[in-house]
Amino acid sequence: MRSASYDIAIVGSAIASSILGIVLARRGLSVVLIEKDQHPQFAIGESTIPQTSLMLKAMALRFDVPELDRLTSFEEITRNISKACGKKSNFGFIFQRPGEAHRLDECHQLGVARNNCTESHLFRQDIDAYLLQTAIRYGCKVHQKTAIKDITFEAAGVTVDTDRDLALRARCLVDGSGYVSFLARKLGVRDPEARLRTQSRTIFTHMIDVKPFDDCVEADESALPKLAPWHGGTLHHIFRQGWMWVIPFNNHPEAMNRVVSVGMQLDPRRCPKPADLDPLDEFRGFIADYPEVKRQFADAKPVREWVSSGRLQYSSSKTVGDRWCLLSHSAGFVDPLFSRGLSNTVETLSLTAEILLAAAADDDFSEERLRPLETLQLSTLDWNDRLVHGAYVSFRSFELWNAWFRIWGLTQVFGVLRLARAFLAHERSRDPAAFGPLDRPALPGALTPEHPEVATLIRAAHETMEAVEAGNLAEPAAAERLFALFRAAPFLPPSFPFTDPAARFGRQGLSAQLEMDHWLVEQLKAA
Repeated sequence: MRSASYDIAIVGSAIASSILGIVLARRGLSVVLIEKDQHPQFAIGESTIPQTSLMLKAMALRFDVPELDRLTSFEEITRNISKACGKKSNFGFIFQRPGEAHRLDECHQLGVARNNCTESHLFRQDIDAYLLQTAIRYGCKVHQKTAIKDITFEAAGVTVDTDRDLALRARCLVDGSGYVSFLARKLGVRDPEARLRTQSRTIFTHMIDVKPFDDCVEADESALPKLAPWHGGTLHHIFRQGWMWVIPFNNHPEAMNRVVSVGMQLDPRRCPKPADLDPLDEFRGFIADYPEVKRQFADAKPVREWVSSGRLQYSSSKTVGDRWCLLSHSAGFVDPLFSRGLSNTVETLSLTAEILLAAAADDDFSEERLRPLETLQLSTLDWNDRLVHGAYVSFRSFELWNAWFRIWGLTQVFGVLRLARAFLAHERSRDPAAFGPLDRPALPGALTPEHPEVATLIRAAHETMEAVEAGNLAEPAAAERLFALFRAAPFLPPSFPFTDPAARFGRQGLSAQLEMDHWLVEQLKAA
């Protein structure tokens, strides 16, 4: 049997594994990536948010990897990587009632542009291929179409036996293969039942000939003060039983891709998975009750097989040990709502890279050395579970969803503020170490890691939603309780009228921008 030795072996070669391989190889470690499939490959995790892009930019500066900076905006991606990706100017949410066109006052939209840079819809087969090629250029060895047969841990390292008569040895093993993780199953660390409160299942695919929702509405939306057309961003249809994403890759003049990503997440307690129904038939049957959504997909055709899952949520009792760690979605997953998956992944990658680089220098890959990664991952799962679980509870009425939506909006602003502080410190010092504090926040894994006062509000808000789910609090009273939390908070940003139940869209215009700029400056001064 052939063998080869490396500092780090990484299972998987998609976005997380490739980025980690790039950073480690760029800093001089020998790295091998082990991939059971091959590129190009389909992947979910297609929508960025400002935290995703800013953290990637921070990693590009911190670890001196300019190729990562090309992922940090729609403009950079279309110039340097691919015109098959889409443009994301906003988050749009439309509350749907069966048998009705959506009511004009039951929708929300928030912008996500940053200083003339736009967020992106990532056509993952192009993005992942770009990153894998970059990893190879930096010296990573890649074995595609290579399945793992066994993993053996010894005092001096790890041996990965493959189905290609090849043994790969490493000082440390990182598993970035996701839910199917061979390592998690071998070590028995996957929880038999996810410890998460969110419960959802999914069906998803890529489709062509999906109409822009703006062309499908029955009511006149011209009076709505939207920031942008619904088709200009990530659109979410909200139903009592769950929600649907519509992520267009064809929503800009230079688009070279007709595909739209479509996925529906449903609470299996309210909408059990049919035993003998094709996912396309289930999808068609579900949207038949919603006239505008039905019109949006009247001519739509899948270009790949639908994926249909059981419960999406999974978690792990441990995510690190001596000479091994589970990376991001190998450790656990909640739900794609609010597009936090990629953001959480990149934040985890930054800490993982820093820990492994220091561990390699000291030749110490002990569980204790890797433990901060586990702290971050388990806490991230818990906090995202609160956010998403609260949302699923709120879907039972627009009144309640209208209040909970603001909790998510608050996390967006403070998530960006934390990163803005790091960039300001870097601009002043020009020292990459300025980004180091991002790995050591006051509340690792929290939705607002540097703002305990916001975390306290979120905890109180989620307790309200738990009371609703338990039948101990009526929906109107719960909505009022959430708004009372906002009214009592002295730290609300001026980007959105959080205390006004009638507000639906982010504030626009010069005065709003000046107020927000002033607030940001004051927050940065206070830090």
